[in-house]
Amino acid sequence: MNLLVLIALALVASGYSYLGWRMISPLDVALSWKLFLSIVLSVPFMLVLWLPLFYWRSDRSLKARGIQFLKNTSHFCIACLSLMIFICALRDLLSLPLRFFGHLPQQLYGNEASLFVLLICLALFVLGTFNARSQPRVKRVKIPMESLPEDLEGFKIAQISDLHIGAGVDRSFVEKIVTSVNSLDPDLIALTGDIGDSAPERHSAETAELTKLSAPLGKFYVTGNHEYYWNYRG
Repeated sequence: MNLLVLIALALVASGYSYLGWRMISPLDVALSWKLFLSIVLSVPFMLVLWLPLFYWRSDRSLKARGIQFLKNTSHFCIACLSLMIFICALRDLLSLPLRFFGHLPQQLYGNEASLFVLLICLALFVLGTFNARSQPRVKRVKIPMESLPEDLEGFKIAQISDLHIGAGVDRSFVEKIVTSVNSLDPDLIALTGDIGDSAPERHSAETAELTKLSAPLGKFYVTGNHEYYWNYRG
């Protein structure tokens, strides 16, 4: 079996075991309910495992019915499970001194605690989604250089990175990026990788918006790893 597949299996199994141990095992419910919840918890982990297997295929077409839905759902599961593991791990780390001195409050684990973790996870996911979809922010960075020719004083480069144009990035969002960058009146525009994150033929309208970027000295780009997930040929 491919070593990367084994590593992926080990990571998914470890994450599943940890969440089952910290969120399901302490519940004050019947064993049948714990088994049911364990099965339910296994579904998002299986979807997480499906995603790298999908990317490792030679043909990553999204034309098959339901594949796009599975891909989007898998990304959703990665986000939620990552948050849940982080929150549980943080809780365990912060409670270590209490555990050491034998004063661990029962409220940290059990039915209410597991529900609280789920609610925090959901709140952080909504907040992160809103932040990612909000108006792009411009970060201005001045780069001092010795012996810079006078005609390059104030030279402006607008850098755009990690757009990940795909199912989660629609045309209106790309339009915001283009409008924001053009308003800066840059001398040169650089797109530094991971421009797309889906089958190119599905998002030609979104990527076409990038042709509206304008700079007197031109627009340049380099590929990132995500372009190669979709059989980039240059």
